[in-house]
Amino acid sequence: MSAFYILFAETCVEDYVAPGAEIETIRAACAADAWQFLSREPLHVPLADDSGTLLPDFLMAGNGAIPLASPRMTETFAAAGVKDYDLWRQPVYLEDAELGISERYELILPPAIQALDMARSALQERAYDGTVIRTATDIVIDPAAIGRLQYFRLRDVTNTELIITEHLKEALTAARLENVHFSALKDQEA
Repeated sequence: MSAFYILFAETCVEDYVAPGAEIETIRAACAADAWQFLSREPLHVPLADDSGTLLPDFLMAGNGAIPLASPRMTETFAAAGVKDYDLWRQPVYLEDAELGISERYELILPPAIQALDMARSALQERAYDGTVIRTATDIVIDPAAIGRLQYFRLRDVTNTELIITEHLKEALTAARLENVHFSALKDQEA
């Protein structure tokens, strides 16, 4: 059984929010792990006209750049031992003024850490504008590099997958959250 999983959502942020400056203000910083350019101030984002009124517990922008969690999901994270100082949190309200909807979510941006087992992972490199771009096509995590973290992304590769521990996966599964899915990573045994 795998000790690490990719956390993903089948329905993404773009299916619910209207395109615009509100969501774009956080997209670039999230994608580049530039949390220092984010604000902890609440962000108010208009819902798309065709979004509907039932919102799932978890939404992600393309490639995991913007992970948004409902209060139920953030409570599950906290109950499983994920501390506030182990991820970037920012309130994001998905709103429709006409319908009187204001659903609170939290941007839950994990830190990017050097946890990729470079020797056992399959890496693909290509040159782009004079820079070598490295992508892990087969991710193997070095458990010794994780420390206390249960939720993280990878540094030194272009991958933006959200990776969680088995403990956090079990807590999220037990909470029966909507739109929360997992994909097992390769087992750590040689």
